[in-house]
Amino acid sequence: MRCTINGVAATLRQVSRYLDEISFLPELDDPHSTRIDINTDGETCVTVYLAAYRVAESDVIERLLTLAGLLGGQFFLSGPIEEYNGGTFRTLDVQVAIPTGGTLKIWSPIAHADPAPVVLSHAA
Repeated sequence: MRCTINGVAATLRQVSRYLDEISFLPELDDPHSTRIDINTDGETCVTVYLAAYRVAESDVIERLLTLAGLLGGQFFLSGPIEEYNGGTFRTLDVQVAIPTGGTLKIWSPIAHADPAPVVLSHAA
């Protein structure tokens, strides 16, 4: 099935109603970004990025665990992801089926590791 502009508009209306229903949850306050993707088959994915730089890692984990429980979602921990500066982090994802079709993905980075220190050797 190919997606049309009318199909996209209908999907956005349905997703908008769902997001409006869950927007009162305090765990969804202050998202860093929200993105809605609709592929050519009409499948919808809403991605919400909750930044973790202002709170303790344990608070981020608790926030996402709570959201998974409230929304009936599944919990995922990614493998290490390398940053441009050599540090690594992992992401914690909650994936929820949207009742009208599609997926809601809520994620946050956790388990930051500083880049390895540069060791300078001095030639004698």
